[in-house]
Amino acid sequence: MKPAPPVTNILTRSLAAPGKNAFYARVLLSAMGSPGHILTMDPSALREAARRIRIAVVGDSTIDRYTIGSATRLSSEGPVPAVTVTRELFRPGASYNAVENLANLGIGVEYLTVVGGDPEGRHLVEELGRRGIPAGGVVVERGRRTTSVHRVLSDGHLLLWMERSSPRDISRRTESELLERLRASADGLGAIVVSDHARGIVTRGLMRGIVEEARRRGIPVFVNGRGANLPRYAGADLVRLSRAEASAATGIAPINDTSHRNMCMKAASLAGSGGVLVTWLEEGAWLLRGGSFSQIPPPSSGIRPSNLVGIGDAITALLAFLSSAGLDAEAASRGALMGAALAASEGRRSLESLDRLIAALSGPGGAPARAQA
Repeated sequence: MKPAPPVTNILTRSLAAPGKNAFYARVLLSAMGSPGHILTMDPSALREAARRIRIAVVGDSTIDRYTIGSATRLSSEGPVPAVTVTRELFRPGASYNAVENLANLGIGVEYLTVVGGDPEGRHLVEELGRRGIPAGGVVVERGRRTTSVHRVLSDGHLLLWMERSSPRDISRRTESELLERLRASADGLGAIVVSDHARGIVTRGLMRGIVEEARRRGIPVFVNGRGANLPRYAGADLVRLSRAEASAATGIAPINDTSHRNMCMKAASLAGSGGVLVTWLEEGAWLLRGGSFSQIPPPSSGIRPSNLVGIGDAITALLAFLSSAGLDAEAASRGALMGAALAASEGRRSLESLDRLIAALSGPGGAPARAQA
């Protein structure tokens, strides 16, 4: 008689089935923590993949300013906290979060974005240089305002969030220049990550050109998307959406497993993509790929994400890398969710190294890393 499979395996399979079984399975897995898995791919193979693979990141960019201090009283001019500033930080944001996640793993990154010919744009390019990211793919569009985001924090709490940005899409000429730079760097790319933050860079024309070039060269395209822009992602291999974005775009409330399945199917249809990954860290993710639907359990119960800034870009970047390294869609999705959640639990936007990712995927709650044949 064959030994019974581990209860966690039974529960994990039950997640993909509609009805009460999936509901009870989710409850039990949440109580137990995610099932433990060992990284069956040799870690040295994953390290070799990181050395070999180059990935292009195309998308919106911002220069993020953090004003940090402490508020011990209210302002005499109005009922608002009076913050005594102790320090200020600047860093690139938006699509750069995907770049940072890949660069920290030792992966070669081609970064393509657009800035204005303004001090904020020059500052962003300088910040890229300080972080060792080549700025050869940064296109300057005269007359455009570089998106800047200013956050004011007091004792770790966000008090104010301000943004300055350009109210229009990039020009056709800028689209063409971005595509030319992508073509010039496309030889040997393992994947293209498109990071859409709805700030005018990921236009219909640019997205169409990216997909055409990728198809011609056999390069997979992964999109960190926005629900309102789903139709422009036609031809992408996989689109990641937050559950809130997916629900708003499809008009389907995420009530049960059937509604999640229908949400994914409608989102994939609207996008005209090869698949969708809908994420919600508290409950995991829902993957529709090649007509197959599966529930990705949430990360280990020991992981408590505290900083969700850039989480979508982190998931998409890790998904692109793990897929390019040879993992199947479900394994890569689990690994991406685990890696991004772990970074967020440490208050970071990215893991600090490939060794950290390998350790996370090899321990309890890690990804079932099944290499594709």
